[in-house]
Amino acid sequence: MPYRRRLLIPKNTSKESPEFIDVKMTKCIINQVEVSFPVGCYGLAGIQIWRGLHQLWPANTGEWFAYDDITIVFGVDYFLDEQPYILRVFGYNEDDTFPHNPVVRFVISKIIAVRKLTEPVSLIPQIWEMI
Repeated sequence: MPYRRRLLIPKNTSKESPEFIDVKMTKCIINQVEVSFPVGCYGLAGIQIWRGLHQLWPANTGEWFAYDDITIVFGVDYFLDEQPYILRVFGYNEDDTFPHNPVVRFVISKIIAVRKLTEPVSLIPQIWEMI
């Protein structure tokens, strides 16, 4: 199940005061992340993805995805299993003429609850019957 969000970043938006959107999700495992930069960004617009106070992607702290006419696709196994189920996408735009609107997509799978065994299991009766 994919989540898709477009971030409109006005011209002259600095890294120090970026625009952001919150991506509200559900309890899940994020399997894939895609970041698309349309034609015309020329590396002047950049994206970071955070959860709370921690930068998730790019993995190297302080760096940004910033490209032109490309979609970055990478696989992850990120468990979004504690509330709030929100990722924050930050964006800057050093272009002094045009706004830019990169797209971020998350492909997820739901977490399936596993029932815990509460009583010990004894195989002695089954083995005894086989003898």
